[in-house]
Amino acid sequence: MKSIVVLFIVSLLTACGGWQQQTFKPTNWYNLGFKEAQSGFTENWRDNYHMVYGTPDGFKPSEYQQGFSAGKQTNCRVTACPQIVQHKSD
Repeated sequence: MKSIVVLFIVSLLTACGGWQQQTFKPTNWYNLGFKEAQSGFTENWRDNYHMVYGTPDGFKPSEYQQGFSAGKQTNCRVTACPQIVQHKSD
């Protein structure tokens, strides 16, 4: 019985030694925008996502938009997609 308790304690300590707390990795909004544009997402899909799920803490819309624009240009060079004219609302 004593050996079972010792074995249990050793097993518990060994299991706890391998446990690591997950660390938070901040989002690179430029890279996310770039990848989403290359994947064929529309420009307003992120706004729709935020309306449904809320805007995440630390969201940087200008970085995301820069990445999305760069990704769209790269994607259009490869796929010869038509240029989409953006109309700004007054």
